Amino acid sequence: MTRVALVTRIPLEGPRQGDRNRLLGLYEAASRLFDEVEVIVIGADSRLKPMRTESSSLYLRRKHGLWSGESFDGVIAFQLGAAPSALSIPAPWRVLDLTDSLDWYRQGLGRRPAVWVKRATLWRVGQDEVRWGSQFDAAWVSAKPDADWLRRLGLKSHVVPNGTVEKKALPPAEPRQLLMVGNLAYLPNHLGLTEFLANVWPHLHQKGYRLTLVGKGSGRKDWPTGVRGLGFQTHLEPLYEIHGVAISPVKLGAGSQSKIFEAMGFSRPVVAHREGIPGLPERVRAAVLAVDDSPLSWLSALESLGEPNRYREATDAGFAAVPRFSDNFHEALLQFLKGAPSA
Repeated sequence: MTRVALVTRIPLEGPRQGDRNRLLGLYEAASRLFDEVEVIVIGADSRLKPMRTESSSLYLRRKHGLWSGESFDGVIAFQLGAAPSALSIPAPWRVLDLTDSLDWYRQGLGRRPAVWVKRATLWRVGQDEVRWGSQFDAAWVSAKPDADWLRRLGLKSHVVPNGTVEKKALPPAEPRQLLMVGNLAYLPNHLGLTEFLANVWPHLHQKGYRLTLVGKGSGRKDWPTGVRGLGFQTHLEPLYEIHGVAISPVKLGAGSQSKIFEAMGFSRPVVAHREGIPGLPERVRAAVLAVDDSPLSWLSALESLGEPNRYREATDAGFAAVPRFSDNFHEALLQFLKGAPSA
Protein backbone atom coordinates (compact mmCIF):
# COMPACT_ATOMS: atom_id res chain seq x y z
CA MET A 1 0.00 0.00 0.00
CA THR A 2 1.46 3.34 -1.10
CA ARG A 3 0.69 6.31 1.14
CA VAL A 4 1.49 9.85 0.07
CA ALA A 5 1.09 13.13 1.96
CA LEU A 6 -0.14 16.24 0.15
CA VAL A 7 0.88 19.30 2.19
CA THR A 8 -0.91 22.56 1.50
CA ARG A 9 -2.05 25.83 3.03
CA ILE A 10 -5.18 25.76 0.86
CA PRO A 11 -7.83 23.20 1.86
CA LEU A 12 -9.45 21.13 -0.87
CA GLU A 13 -12.88 22.37 0.19
CA GLY A 14 -13.91 25.83 -0.96
CA PRO A 15 -14.60 27.84 -4.13
CA ARG A 16 -13.30 26.06 -7.20
CA GLN A 17 -11.09 28.73 -8.68
CA GLY A 18 -7.46 29.68 -9.29
CA ASP A 19 -4.93 27.88 -7.14
CA ARG A 20 -7.55 25.54 -5.67
CA ASN A 21 -8.34 24.21 -9.14
CA ARG A 22 -4.67 23.37 -9.63
CA LEU A 23 -4.56 21.78 -6.18
CA LEU A 24 -7.63 19.68 -6.95
CA GLY A 25 -6.07 18.51 -10.19
CA LEU A 26 -2.92 17.51 -8.32
CA TYR A 27 -4.95 15.66 -5.70
CA GLU A 28 -7.01 13.83 -8.32
CA ALA A 29 -3.89 12.75 -10.22
CA ALA A 30 -2.18 11.54 -7.04
CA SER A 31 -5.31 9.63 -6.05
CA ARG A 32 -5.22 7.80 -9.38
CA LEU A 33 -1.64 6.67 -8.78
CA PHE A 34 -1.39 5.98 -5.04
CA ASP A 35 -3.44 3.85 -2.67
CA GLU A 36 -3.92 6.67 -0.18
CA VAL A 37 -3.37 10.42 -0.39
CA GLU A 38 -3.56 12.17 2.96
CA VAL A 39 -4.12 15.92 2.75
CA ILE A 40 -2.28 17.81 5.50
CA VAL A 41 -3.46 21.42 5.80
CA ILE A 42 -1.01 23.74 7.51
CA GLY A 43 -2.71 25.55 10.36
CA ALA A 44 -5.45 22.96 10.68
CA ASP A 45 -3.58 19.70 11.41
CA SER A 46 -2.65 19.13 15.05
CA ARG A 47 0.24 16.85 14.06
CA LEU A 48 2.11 19.93 12.81
CA LYS A 49 3.75 21.55 15.82
CA PRO A 50 4.80 25.23 15.63
CA MET A 51 8.20 25.60 14.01
CA ARG A 52 10.37 28.66 13.48
CA THR A 53 11.88 28.92 10.03
CA GLU A 54 14.50 31.28 8.67
CA SER A 55 13.59 33.00 5.44
CA SER A 56 14.98 35.70 3.16
CA SER A 57 11.61 37.22 2.26
CA LEU A 58 8.64 38.57 4.18
CA TYR A 59 6.46 36.21 2.16
CA LEU A 60 7.79 33.12 3.92
CA ARG A 61 7.77 34.62 7.42
CA ARG A 62 4.57 32.88 8.47
CA LYS A 63 3.61 29.97 10.68
CA HIS A 64 5.14 26.64 9.72
CA GLY A 65 4.70 23.22 11.27
CA LEU A 66 7.09 20.49 12.37
CA TRP A 67 5.58 17.08 11.61
CA SER A 68 5.06 14.79 14.61
CA GLY A 69 3.23 11.93 12.90
CA GLU A 70 4.11 8.84 10.92
CA SER A 71 6.26 8.59 7.80
CA PHE A 72 4.95 8.34 4.23
CA ASP A 73 6.07 6.76 0.99
CA GLY A 74 6.21 10.20 -0.62
CA VAL A 75 5.40 13.85 0.03
CA ILE A 76 3.96 16.45 -2.33
CA ALA A 77 4.03 20.10 -1.24
CA PHE A 78 1.70 22.59 -2.85
CA GLN A 79 3.40 25.97 -3.28
CA LEU A 80 6.35 27.60 -1.57
CA GLY A 81 4.52 28.35 1.69
CA ALA A 82 4.13 24.62 2.33
CA ALA A 83 7.76 23.71 1.63
CA PRO A 84 9.29 23.97 5.16
CA SER A 85 6.51 21.89 6.71
CA ALA A 86 6.67 19.27 3.95
CA LEU A 87 10.40 18.84 4.45
CA SER A 88 9.82 17.85 8.09
CA ILE A 89 7.80 14.77 7.06
CA PRO A 90 9.85 11.56 6.72
CA ALA A 91 9.63 10.14 3.18
CA PRO A 92 12.02 8.74 0.55
CA TRP A 93 10.95 11.33 -2.05
CA ARG A 94 9.42 14.81 -2.10
CA VAL A 95 7.94 16.95 -4.87
CA LEU A 96 7.22 20.70 -4.67
CA ASP A 97 4.65 22.33 -6.92
CA LEU A 98 5.57 26.03 -6.78
CA THR A 99 2.82 26.83 -9.32
CA ASP A 100 4.58 30.11 -10.18
CA SER A 101 7.93 31.69 -9.46
CA LEU A 102 7.13 34.52 -7.09
CA ASP A 103 10.44 36.15 -7.93
CA TRP A 104 9.57 36.16 -11.65
CA TYR A 105 6.19 37.64 -10.73
CA ARG A 106 7.96 40.35 -8.75
CA GLN A 107 10.18 41.21 -11.71
CA GLY A 108 7.14 41.60 -13.93
CA LEU A 109 5.42 44.05 -11.60
CA GLY A 110 7.75 46.84 -12.61
CA ARG A 111 8.32 49.84 -10.36
CA ARG A 112 5.14 51.89 -10.47
CA PRO A 113 3.93 53.17 -7.06
CA ALA A 114 0.89 50.85 -7.06
CA VAL A 115 3.13 47.78 -6.74
CA TRP A 116 5.64 48.95 -4.14
CA VAL A 117 4.05 47.11 -1.21
CA LYS A 118 3.85 43.85 -3.15
CA ARG A 119 7.44 44.22 -4.35
CA ALA A 120 8.59 44.78 -0.77
CA THR A 121 6.75 41.67 0.45
CA LEU A 122 8.44 39.57 -2.23
CA TRP A 123 11.92 41.09 -1.90
CA ARG A 124 14.52 38.28 -1.95
CA VAL A 125 11.81 35.64 -2.42
CA GLY A 126 13.93 34.16 -5.20
CA GLN A 127 16.49 33.16 -2.58
CA ASP A 128 13.75 31.32 -0.69
CA GLU A 129 12.57 29.58 -3.84
CA VAL A 130 16.06 28.28 -4.54
CA ARG A 131 16.87 27.44 -0.92
CA TRP A 132 13.72 25.44 -0.23
CA GLY A 133 13.04 24.17 -3.73
CA SER A 134 16.50 22.64 -4.02
CA GLN A 135 15.74 20.37 -1.05
CA PHE A 136 13.01 18.59 -3.03
CA ASP A 137 13.57 15.88 -5.61
CA ALA A 138 11.54 17.85 -8.16
CA ALA A 139 10.16 21.38 -8.42
CA TRP A 140 7.26 22.19 -10.74
CA VAL A 141 5.87 25.44 -12.15
CA SER A 142 2.97 26.18 -14.47
CA ALA A 143 4.76 28.11 -17.22
CA LYS A 144 8.03 28.15 -19.15
CA PRO A 145 9.00 31.76 -18.28
CA ASP A 146 8.86 30.84 -14.58
CA ALA A 147 11.00 27.75 -15.17
CA ASP A 148 13.52 29.71 -17.21
CA TRP A 149 13.81 32.36 -14.52
CA LEU A 150 14.30 29.81 -11.74
CA ARG A 151 17.01 28.07 -13.74
CA ARG A 152 18.80 31.41 -13.98
CA LEU A 153 18.61 31.66 -10.19
CA GLY A 154 19.97 28.13 -9.81
CA LEU A 155 16.83 26.00 -9.35
CA LYS A 156 16.04 23.45 -12.03
CA SER A 157 12.28 23.16 -12.45
CA HIS A 158 9.89 21.28 -14.70
CA VAL A 159 6.79 22.78 -16.34
CA VAL A 160 3.45 21.19 -15.49
CA PRO A 161 0.99 23.45 -17.35
CA ASN A 162 -2.29 24.67 -15.99
CA GLY A 163 -5.48 23.20 -17.35
CA THR A 164 -9.18 23.10 -16.67
CA VAL A 165 -11.13 21.17 -14.06
CA GLU A 166 -13.81 20.21 -16.54
CA LYS A 167 -14.46 20.47 -20.27
CA LYS A 168 -17.92 21.03 -21.70
CA ALA A 169 -18.62 22.13 -25.26
CA LEU A 170 -21.29 24.80 -24.80
CA PRO A 171 -23.24 26.05 -27.82
CA PRO A 172 -22.29 29.48 -29.24
CA ALA A 173 -23.51 32.61 -27.47
CA GLU A 174 -23.75 36.30 -28.37
CA PRO A 175 -20.19 37.51 -29.20
CA ARG A 176 -20.95 41.06 -28.07
CA GLN A 177 -21.58 39.81 -24.54
CA LEU A 178 -18.10 39.76 -22.97
CA LEU A 179 -17.05 38.05 -19.75
CA MET A 180 -14.00 38.64 -17.56
CA VAL A 181 -13.48 36.27 -14.65
CA GLY A 182 -10.81 37.14 -12.12
CA ASN A 183 -10.00 38.10 -8.55
CA LEU A 184 -9.64 41.88 -8.62
CA ALA A 185 -7.70 41.76 -5.36
CA TYR A 186 -4.92 40.21 -7.45
CA LEU A 187 -2.88 43.22 -8.48
CA PRO A 188 -2.26 42.31 -12.16
CA ASN A 189 -6.00 41.75 -12.68
CA HIS A 190 -6.83 45.10 -11.09
CA LEU A 191 -4.21 47.03 -13.05
CA GLY A 192 -5.07 45.38 -16.36
CA LEU A 193 -8.79 45.98 -16.00
CA THR A 194 -8.33 49.59 -14.89
CA GLU A 195 -6.24 50.40 -17.97
CA PHE A 196 -8.66 48.52 -20.24
CA LEU A 197 -11.71 50.38 -18.95
CA ALA A 198 -10.00 53.74 -19.32
CA ASN A 199 -8.52 53.29 -22.80
CA VAL A 200 -10.41 50.55 -24.64
CA TRP A 201 -13.86 50.15 -23.16
CA PRO A 202 -15.39 53.45 -24.39
CA HIS A 203 -14.72 52.36 -27.99
CA LEU A 204 -16.19 48.87 -27.45
CA HIS A 205 -19.25 50.25 -25.70
CA GLN A 206 -19.97 52.51 -28.67
CA LYS A 207 -20.05 49.40 -30.86
CA GLY A 208 -22.68 47.72 -28.70
CA TYR A 209 -20.50 45.47 -26.55
CA ARG A 210 -21.43 44.69 -22.95
CA LEU A 211 -19.06 43.39 -20.27
CA THR A 212 -19.74 41.30 -17.18
CA LEU A 213 -17.10 41.10 -14.44
CA VAL A 214 -17.04 38.11 -12.10
CA GLY A 215 -14.79 37.50 -9.11
CA LYS A 216 -13.77 38.93 -5.78
CA GLY A 217 -13.91 42.73 -5.80
CA SER A 218 -16.12 43.00 -8.88
CA GLY A 219 -19.40 43.48 -7.01
CA ARG A 220 -19.20 47.29 -7.07
CA LYS A 221 -22.05 49.31 -8.59
CA ASP A 222 -19.98 52.19 -10.00
CA TRP A 223 -18.59 50.51 -13.10
CA PRO A 224 -18.68 52.43 -16.41
CA THR A 225 -21.80 52.30 -18.56
CA GLY A 226 -22.21 48.90 -20.17
CA VAL A 227 -20.23 47.11 -17.46
CA ARG A 228 -21.77 45.15 -14.61
CA GLY A 229 -20.03 43.42 -11.73
CA LEU A 230 -21.45 40.31 -10.09
CA GLY A 231 -18.86 39.70 -7.38
CA PHE A 232 -17.73 36.19 -6.60
CA GLN A 233 -19.86 33.45 -8.18
CA THR A 234 -19.69 29.78 -7.23
CA HIS A 235 -21.10 28.42 -10.49
CA LEU A 236 -19.62 29.85 -13.67
CA GLU A 237 -21.06 27.58 -16.33
CA PRO A 238 -24.39 29.49 -16.48
CA LEU A 239 -22.43 32.69 -17.12
CA TYR A 240 -20.38 31.14 -19.89
CA GLU A 241 -23.65 29.93 -21.44
CA ILE A 242 -24.88 33.50 -22.02
CA HIS A 243 -21.59 35.28 -22.73
CA GLY A 244 -20.04 34.59 -26.11
CA VAL A 245 -16.46 35.77 -25.56
CA ALA A 246 -14.05 35.80 -22.61
CA ILE A 247 -11.48 38.57 -22.29
CA SER A 248 -8.27 39.06 -20.32
CA PRO A 249 -6.64 42.52 -20.38
CA VAL A 250 -4.01 41.34 -17.87
CA LYS A 251 -0.47 42.33 -18.80
CA LEU A 252 1.64 41.90 -15.64
CA GLY A 253 2.61 38.75 -13.75
CA ALA A 254 0.13 36.73 -15.74
CA GLY A 255 1.97 33.41 -15.63
CA SER A 256 -0.30 30.75 -17.09
CA GLN A 257 -3.76 32.20 -16.58
CA SER A 258 -6.15 29.48 -15.44
CA LYS A 259 -9.20 31.51 -16.49
CA ILE A 260 -8.07 31.33 -20.12
CA PHE A 261 -8.02 27.53 -19.86
CA GLU A 262 -11.41 27.55 -18.14
CA ALA A 263 -13.05 29.70 -20.83
CA MET A 264 -11.65 27.55 -23.63
CA GLY A 265 -12.84 24.46 -21.77
CA PHE A 266 -16.37 25.88 -22.04
CA SER A 267 -15.93 26.53 -25.79
CA ARG A 268 -15.48 30.26 -25.49
CA PRO A 269 -13.02 32.22 -27.64
CA VAL A 270 -10.55 34.26 -25.60
CA VAL A 271 -9.28 37.73 -26.47
CA ALA A 272 -6.25 38.58 -24.32
CA HIS A 273 -3.46 41.11 -24.16
CA ARG A 274 -0.37 39.70 -25.85
CA GLU A 275 1.85 40.70 -22.91
CA GLY A 276 -0.16 38.42 -20.60
CA ILE A 277 0.04 35.17 -22.56
CA PRO A 278 3.74 34.20 -22.99
CA GLY A 279 3.40 31.68 -20.17
CA LEU A 280 0.69 29.69 -21.92
CA PRO A 281 1.59 26.39 -23.62
CA GLU A 282 2.22 26.99 -27.31
CA ARG A 283 -0.96 25.29 -28.51
CA VAL A 284 -3.16 27.23 -26.07
CA ARG A 285 -1.38 30.50 -26.87
CA ALA A 286 -2.01 29.93 -30.58
CA ALA A 287 -5.75 29.63 -29.90
CA VAL A 288 -5.92 33.02 -28.12
CA LEU A 289 -6.82 36.12 -30.11
CA ALA A 290 -3.90 38.29 -28.99
CA VAL A 291 -4.29 42.08 -28.89
CA ASP A 292 -2.26 45.11 -27.81
CA ASP A 293 -3.13 48.36 -26.04
CA SER A 294 -4.91 49.98 -28.98
CA PRO A 295 -8.72 50.04 -29.10
CA LEU A 296 -8.48 49.20 -32.82
CA SER A 297 -6.67 45.96 -31.99
CA TRP A 298 -9.44 44.92 -29.59
CA LEU A 299 -12.18 45.94 -32.01
CA SER A 300 -10.61 44.04 -34.87
CA ALA A 301 -10.32 40.82 -32.85
CA LEU A 302 -13.80 41.03 -31.39
CA GLU A 303 -15.51 42.03 -34.63
CA SER A 304 -13.94 39.03 -36.38
CA LEU A 305 -15.78 36.77 -33.92
CA GLY A 306 -19.09 38.11 -35.17
CA GLU A 307 -18.57 35.96 -38.24
CA PRO A 308 -19.96 32.48 -37.38
CA ASN A 309 -17.22 30.47 -39.11
CA ARG A 310 -14.46 32.45 -37.38
CA TYR A 311 -16.22 32.06 -34.04
CA ARG A 312 -16.49 28.30 -34.52
CA GLU A 313 -12.87 28.06 -35.63
CA ALA A 314 -11.71 29.91 -32.48
CA THR A 315 -13.84 27.84 -30.12
CA ASP A 316 -12.77 24.53 -31.69
CA ALA A 317 -9.08 25.45 -31.51
CA GLY A 318 -9.29 26.46 -27.86
CA PHE A 319 -11.35 23.47 -26.79
CA ALA A 320 -8.96 21.04 -28.48
CA ALA A 321 -5.89 22.75 -27.00
CA VAL A 322 -6.93 22.78 -23.35
CA PRO A 323 -6.00 19.79 -21.14
CA ARG A 324 -7.36 18.89 -17.72
CA PHE A 325 -5.30 19.72 -14.65
CA SER A 326 -5.43 16.12 -13.47
CA ASP A 327 -4.13 14.73 -16.78
CA ASN A 328 -1.15 17.09 -16.72
CA PHE A 329 -0.24 16.12 -13.16
CA HIS A 330 -0.82 12.43 -13.80
CA GLU A 331 1.72 12.49 -16.62
CA ALA A 332 4.19 14.54 -14.56
CA LEU A 333 3.96 12.17 -11.59
CA LEU A 334 4.45 9.13 -13.81
CA GLN A 335 7.59 10.67 -15.30
CA PHE A 336 8.91 11.61 -11.86
CA LEU A 337 8.26 8.18 -10.34
CA LYS A 338 10.38 6.51 -13.02
CA GLY A 339 13.44 8.03 -11.39
CA ALA A 340 12.20 8.74 -7.87
CA PRO A 341 14.40 7.77 -4.88
CA SER A 342 13.26 4.57 -3.21
CA ALA A 343 12.92 3.91 0.50
